[in-house]
Amino acid sequence: MPEIYAWDVDANNNDNPPPHGAPENMEYAEVNNTIREMMAVLKRFFTASLSGVPVTAGTQPAYTLVSGQTISAYAAGQLFSFTAHATASGNITLNVDGLGAGNVVNASGAQLGAGDFTANGVYLVVRRAGDFQLVGGAGGGAELFAPATTGTQPTYVLTTGTLTAYQDGQVVLFRIHSANAAGAATLNVDGLGASALEDHNSVALVANELVVNNAYLAVRTASEWRIIAGLQTSLTADVTGVLPVANGGTGQGTEENAMQAFIAALSQVTPAADDLIPFGDTSDSGNAKKARVDAIGAGKQSIWIPAGAMEDASAQATRLVIPTSFVTIDVLAFDSAVEEFGQFRVAMPKGWNESTLSFKAFWVHSSAVTNFGVAWGLGAIAFSDTNVLTTAFPAETVVTDTGGAVDTLYITAESGALTVSNTPAEQDLVCFDVVREVGNAGDTLAADAYLVGIMLYLTTNANTDV
Repeated sequence: MPEIYAWDVDANNNDNPPPHGAPENMEYAEVNNTIREMMAVLKRFFTASLSGVPVTAGTQPAYTLVSGQTISAYAAGQLFSFTAHATASGNITLNVDGLGAGNVVNASGAQLGAGDFTANGVYLVVRRAGDFQLVGGAGGGAELFAPATTGTQPTYVLTTGTLTAYQDGQVVLFRIHSANAAGAATLNVDGLGASALEDHNSVALVANELVVNNAYLAVRTASEWRIIAGLQTSLTADVTGVLPVANGGTGQGTEENAMQAFIAALSQVTPAADDLIPFGDTSDSGNAKKARVDAIGAGKQSIWIPAGAMEDASAQATRLVIPTSFVTIDVLAFDSAVEEFGQFRVAMPKGWNESTLSFKAFWVHSSAVTNFGVAWGLGAIAFSDTNVLTTAFPAETVVTDTGGAVDTLYITAESGALTVSNTPAEQDLVCFDVVREVGNAGDTLAADAYLVGIMLYLTTNANTDV
């Protein structure tokens, strides 16, 4: 059956012998064959003309296309829909089914050029007398799309197919095919003559101010083309007057001066605790955020309590002198068989959030034995003004560690949460009880363990204690 283009709009004329037509009194046995042929023709038409499935070939910008239809000659009105296999680098032609190459033009008849077909772009063209017209897309003419310039920079040529004479107010949109490395440029539109191509202030362009593949909008003024959109603007280089800033009406000549004036206009005051400070978060997509003044600097803090500042409640205060280095350390010695204690006290800072604490124990041992595990415990109780001091210590929070070499400093991992008993309040006195938990399964060192000190961790919710 002939392709859809050979069908007649008068049904009576579609009477070729079956299955290529449907004549009067055709045999019943031929009806199904004719219907199947019609379905095949419609499917081929859809695929070739509407689907965009066929992919071009050839060496761009001279594209070739296999339509999948049986077409022996071009005819006006033939539709072809396809996917471009490569981006065009010059004036575009199309050759369908080997019937001959024709220019691909826009609605104004101007041939499409570099960049107007892009790899994997889908296009629809209709056959006209001698060429193919793009339907939609880049085919709306210079006023709807940006055709690429040609010529040798900085003498640019633009073909729109719309201008017959220059007039003030004419507007053209175009893409630059090559940067103006030589500086000052000209533009010749539709062969009407080269005119200076300048910025919006009628100033000649500097070298490389036009960027390859960037789009520009220019308006005709007297004997030149002025670019009114597309050029990059530098506040320091292009703004010849003053920058408007909210500083009592005094303008500044540069961005730096404008910022200095803005800062100078701010009042210098002592911030209140609940004042907010804006800042940018570069790790969160540049989102602007704010924080209270009294929260900046707040968070997890540490306090070092050396053993020399502790009371030897039952553990023995002693001084170690390390051989060779003669490093001298005041320590508390804890027995391996009897549970012994040391104590210290901290008047907690007002900024403490009265929540749980944690700690690390720093320790050494001076005997070479078989097993080296030590379990350190720490309990805490808070006392406010007028509280009686007879409340007992709570159970300790325990952290274990393993030694191994004599005269070597060991630091435990950070403990779990240490709850301060007796409902702590701001600026309470917190008493701490440190113990070697000799009954703990992790305490296996059969020798004295020497406590060097406790690193205490607390969390603050303010950055001042006043």
